[in-house]
Amino acid sequence: MIFYLRRSIDEPAYDERSHVISTKASATTMTVFTIGASILGGILIFLGSTSSPEYLQWGYGLVSIACAQLILRVVFWVYYNRKYGG
Repeated sequence: MIFYLRRSIDEPAYDERSHVISTKASATTMTVFTIGASILGGILIFLGSTSSPEYLQWGYGLVSIACAQLILRVVFWVYYNRKYGG
């Protein structure tokens, strides 16, 4: 039944603008989080070296997460770029 209903639709069933907006929004979110985590991690590393060693551990943790996220983003970008071209 759905197959016959889909055949009668003349306009695209999926809005490509929604996909583009979703892709840009998620990429921007990841970029802002990565930059924020890097800056906050750097501040915590600085505070940990001057006042409390507890901040040092949190700073290294945040910077490590930001680096891992950057590496994953590059890996997936290369993968999808090869798979779909672009």
